[in-house]
Amino acid sequence: MLYTGLAFPLILISPDSNSSTVTVGLSNDTVLIKSNLLLLLETVVGNRPFNRLYGSVVTELLGEPNDDVLLALARYYTVDAIKKWEPKVNLKGLNYFRYQEKLRLILQYYIKGSGELQTLQIEINN
Repeated sequence: MLYTGLAFPLILISPDSNSSTVTVGLSNDTVLIKSNLLLLLETVVGNRPFNRLYGSVVTELLGEPNDDVLLALARYYTVDAIKKWEPKVNLKGLNYFRYQEKLRLILQYYIKGSGELQTLQIEINN
């Protein structure tokens, strides 16, 4: 395991039913990185306390006309955010699809260090 950390939603672990102590479970490479990517792409720039530069502007594109320009912008903003904020991955492929008021992203990436190929599908609602 190369990376460990907190993933969202948090996993709370109680050692036994009689204990009032609760610990937070750590996530492994795959779960942690997927959680980080979801959080990154769904966080609007400026909304994260103490780090106003974190996030992506992908969700702000939902009101725009459904055309090739929209898909090009979504692709650009996604790649930019991942390169800037998620150093644990190398992008392999990225496809966006738009339908109704939603954007669907299919992202393929390699985990640095292990070379493991992962696929993540994200649906961003308006």
